[in-house]
Amino acid sequence: MPNKSVNLKTQNILIFFWFLNIFAYYRIGKVRKWLLDSIISTAIAVITFVISGSIGIWLVNEQGFNPDTVNGVSFVITIIDSYVIQSYLASRKVRKWSREWNEKIKSN
Repeated sequence: MPNKSVNLKTQNILIFFWFLNIFAYYRIGKVRKWLLDSIISTAIAVITFVISGSIGIWLVNEQGFNPDTVNGVSFVITIIDSYVIQSYLASRKVRKWSREWNEKIKSN
């Protein structure tokens, strides 16, 4: 783990790329938090997919909706939840932790 201050803009950019966000956590010494966030994110995505899928099945069977439309909406809801919302929450946490990291580095 590097012992230098981090740029908040770079941290935010790293967070929004799923394959680079571990580096944002690594640079501030929070890799375990990344693992926990990843597990929670995946669990929330699965739960959202199951719930939206169940609602979709009900809409198709009981309300007569088109199955293709319902599947597409279910997929979009899952993507919005698992990527957009989770990335936003992760960016807020990483910004806070990055500021704390920079303060810690400055005080040493």
